[in-house]
Amino acid sequence: MRGSTQSTGLAHATTARIGLTGVHVNPASWAALDSRAASVYGGQMYGLPELRHGALSIHWPQWGHTFSAGSSTFGFEDYRETYLSVGVARAIRLGTTRRLHVGATARYYHVGVSRFGSAQTVGVHLGAIMQVLPLIHVGAHATNVNQPAWTTDAPLPRTLSIGAAYDVSERVDLSADLFKDLDFPLRFRSGIEANVLPILVFRGGMQTAPSEFALGLELQRGALHLGVAAEQHWELGWSPAADIRVLW
Repeated sequence: MRGSTQSTGLAHATTARIGLTGVHVNPASWAALDSRAASVYGGQMYGLPELRHGALSIHWPQWGHTFSAGSSTFGFEDYRETYLSVGVARAIRLGTTRRLHVGATARYYHVGVSRFGSAQTVGVHLGAIMQVLPLIHVGAHATNVNQPAWTTDAPLPRTLSIGAAYDVSERVDLSADLFKDLDFPLRFRSGIEANVLPILVFRGGMQTAPSEFALGLELQRGALHLGVAAEQHWELGWSPAADIRVLW
């Protein structure tokens, strides 16, 4: 599920990235935030109005932790998925320079289908990111670890991703993930982020199984960040998205 143009523009290769926001990224990423952040996100998959999705999120560092709350929605009048999330993250110092970032999210799921009723459940998501070298982080993110289900024979997707992020320079970052949904083939994801100008960030990425690539741009002006991104599926087409983030 999408929730930020930061993630979309990197083809979701964000497991080991720190300082990201959004309702669906690795919750350990929030632990590195040093300011409050709020965002509004919207997108449409493959150009279909029935596959519109939107999200709201807020992240608030306080008392040595970062707290988060958010909501997202996906679908149309006859089929609608709604999510409400709360989470917490913390950075734990390891020695004099290294830190371990850990985070957890509890997510309430609700699905409504016209003429068939609705169902709801709660899932737990866990994440960790650790600095292994001055410029390299590794991370892991597991979703729905408590094995929630809509009904006894309709479990929610359970996923696991592991990844690495490399700060090539002050302007360029690289990341790569291995992502596995228990019901689908292993996916490889990779992304690059470059600060091409003081106010402009470029993002690009690709993933396999199926093959997709992504592009994104972000304009930064003080506390205001405006992002656009799009993913391209070789057969189904483009999925554009945009968001507004405010940091204070």
